[in-house]
Amino acid sequence: MLLTIDTKTSCHSVTGATFPLGQVITTEWDVVNVAFATHYAHGMVGFVLDPAAGSIDGFINDIATLKAAGKTVVLSVGGPNGTMALASKEEVGTFVSSIADLVATYGFDGIDLSIEKGLAGSGAVSNLVAAVKQLKRKLGASFYVSLAPYYPLVQSGGGPASVRNGRGGGSAKAKMTAVVSSSAQCLTLLDGLRDELDLVHVRYFGSNSGLVLPDDQVVTEGTVDILVGGSLMLLEGCRYTNPSAKSKAATQFQPLPPHQVGFGVSLGGGFNHPDSTTVQRALTCLVQGSGCGTITPKTTYADFGGIMGWSVNLDKFGGYSFSKAVRTTLDDLTTPSNDADENDEVTEDPKFDDSAADWIEANSAAQSGAIRAALPFLKPIPSKYTEGHGPGNADGISDSGKDKLVSQWGDKGRLE
Repeated sequence: MLLTIDTKTSCHSVTGATFPLGQVITTEWDVVNVAFATHYAHGMVGFVLDPAAGSIDGFINDIATLKAAGKTVVLSVGGPNGTMALASKEEVGTFVSSIADLVATYGFDGIDLSIEKGLAGSGAVSNLVAAVKQLKRKLGASFYVSLAPYYPLVQSGGGPASVRNGRGGGSAKAKMTAVVSSSAQCLTLLDGLRDELDLVHVRYFGSNSGLVLPDDQVVTEGTVDILVGGSLMLLEGCRYTNPSAKSKAATQFQPLPPHQVGFGVSLGGGFNHPDSTTVQRALTCLVQGSGCGTITPKTTYADFGGIMGWSVNLDKFGGYSFSKAVRTTLDDLTTPSNDADENDEVTEDPKFDDSAADWIEANSAAQSGAIRAALPFLKPIPSKYTEGHGPGNADGISDSGKDKLVSQWGDKGRLE
């Protein structure tokens, strides 16, 4: 399982001072997400490094050092102030080429799409799917792709009992195939990127409204139930309606493979963050079926993808207590038992093969702040892309043959 951490580049008093990417403690984390690169307009994506994070050359060297240590360093695109509305084939091409330029310049291993404002406009979902597929073809099969959507954009509403295949009543775990009445865009996006996706870690924080599961059970942020219940909707599949489709009939979202599903949590900062014990219980519930709240999975998921944490700045501020505790749990969940008799025949279990190693993700996003100067090594951004738009942002994730932890580090180059 992956432990992913977001790294923030803007300064917030609760998260501590900005610091260079090279100061990210990587022992626990598997993937480092640099947040955020910004889609300015018309497909153009830009990234501005905060001077407080060090020099551009130092930033590039820090990325190389993290990669040499076996970490995956990913550029996160979007965030709270970003959108990814691609309106035409031309904008898709610009999106692909601008990200490819950033990858070549900095040495990123992939991208993380941080979707917090939805995908506005006709064709936005299909165009973004096309863009990601083009990036994979252009940069190779190893190019890492993750999604970090805000949970109201993925899962919401139960829908009337009349459309639930006669499954009204009963326990929560028996009804995860009920209808999701909205959030069709992100489910459609996930459906279109099944072959390209390394991990989706839905962000279960920041709404304060809680999540209504398909059986109408309401689960609140910061609890075991929202992390388990939300994850099961993607692991078991669900039915959803697409408000933009001509047909209003419910569509079946097929389950994602467990290794593609994770969950995202806040490590502090007033985002209804769960403590490490809650996160550990949710992981143990999904992987072993123990430690659950009111929702228990019908089956366990030994290959569950992991967790993302916002942010590395908050983890550092807390003395890395979160990542240390969760790392221990992940290692315990992914290490085979050694209590077999020495004379017993031992067979190799494929779920412990290096190629199927679990990951933990903890995202640490770094926002750019007010810096607007273009990086000297980047091509100038035409005014038609920048007028009326702010600076860029970034995040990401990684993968390898061993347990991984993702840390998201802001595009401005500073950690909080």
